[in-house]
Amino acid sequence: MWIRSQDKKTLENVRLLRVEKNILYELVNVDDREKREPTGWRITTEYGNVIGEYKTEERTMEVLDEIHEYKESIETERLYASWTDASYYESHPAYSVYRMPEE
Repeated sequence: MWIRSQDKKTLENVRLLRVEKNILYELVNVDDREKREPTGWRITTEYGNVIGEYKTEERTMEVLDEIHEYKESIETERLYASWTDASYYESHPAYSVYRMPEE
């Protein structure tokens, strides 16, 4: 499945996506103690390329769910079309592109 990165600089055919904490941390004061917190979350490909960054794990998981639903809808559409219309592949691109949301 093709995915356009959040910064729009990368178009990658991905097979695997990961949700990870950002490597960068900031010190926050929790109960008068300093604690290291990730500055956010990101989605990376099987090659480690970052295709999207978000502030919370919850938002990152929402985007991953959107990608999953998009992929399923494309596969269902192609499967149905292949049964009903042989010319489907002549009039539609071989791969659709999911565009990563900004936030």
